[in-house]
Amino acid sequence: MTGPLREEIFDFSEAALQQLPPRMILEQVQKLFKKWGIYNQRLTLEHEGDIYGFICDDRAFLVYRLLSLSGASRGAPGWPVCLVTPEEVIDECSPPYPEEDYLACHLALADWLAIIGQYHGEPST
Repeated sequence: MTGPLREEIFDFSEAALQQLPPRMILEQVQKLFKKWGIYNQRLTLEHEGDIYGFICDDRAFLVYRLLSLSGASRGAPGWPVCLVTPEEVIDECSPPYPEEDYLACHLALADWLAIIGQYHGEPST
């Protein structure tokens, strides 16, 4: 992994995450967001032409895809693509997510942390 996560001691690889309880994973994500100075902030970023919102707070880490303004109803701002709570870790790469879903971003937790780190993480030295 490159960018702001490469200096972190914690291993966010999919294989490593499968061995840990969700509570521990959330704690490590929270530490990372605190280090980056964006803990408990609702932020957005653009990735491959789509806009995503994200937040990490004391309850969860959440990334959600935002609907474009055209045709969106007020009650449907978007949908979650990655969620980490003390009880579970869910992303669009987790089974049984269908591969053929053209709306899926196909990014796992480690991918989201790397992308967010590029936007908001510490500058690499």
